[in-house]
Amino acid sequence: MSAGHQEPDNRRRRPGGHMPRAERPLDLDGSALGEFAFDLRRLREKAGRPTYRALAAQAHFSSTTLSDAAGGKRLPSLAVTLAFVRCCGGDVEEWEQRWHAVRAEVEAQPATPDAADTGAPYVGLASYEVADADRYVGREQLVADLVARVGRQRFTAVFGPSGSGKSSALRAGLIPALAGDTALLTPGPNPVAALAGIDAETVV
Repeated sequence: MSAGHQEPDNRRRRPGGHMPRAERPLDLDGSALGEFAFDLRRLREKAGRPTYRALAAQAHFSSTTLSDAAGGKRLPSLAVTLAFVRCCGGDVEEWEQRWHAVRAEVEAQPATPDAADTGAPYVGLASYEVADADRYVGREQLVADLVARVGRQRFTAVFGPSGSGKSSALRAGLIPALAGDTALLTPGPNPVAALAGIDAETVV
């Protein structure tokens, strides 16, 4: 990345004169991951800088997951990336190719833990999100079973007691493990209408 890159102006005023909260500055170190995050932010800027909450309503991923996708700390899943790009009017095929290229570069790099970025390995009582896939460990057999079931039947239901980890298994386990385009849907009061607006191979 050239030194001439500048981050999009995140200080556009909202009606009433209030400033929206600025995004965390990117570490523009010339890496493919940093460039990827920078260009996601630039794509959102070209789309009129919709809020992450507005994007979440269209993409069916949480606003936190979408914000993390452009955070530059880790490579978002392909499903999250394509949902982000699609909602911002980007070229989905181009970004899918780019995602695979960046993933290959990231995986080729030796692991170097960042002491300033070591968080707790568990998220407490909160559900794991798609971006937490690297912390969702010890459930490999469960994830493999879910992937196999989804692959051989059109509909798969996951049920269990409240707090047993159903949402975490789907978000941080199943979705990152699936190949192809995947959308995360919170159906709300009209699930049929919500499903009708989704163009994805798999809906979770």
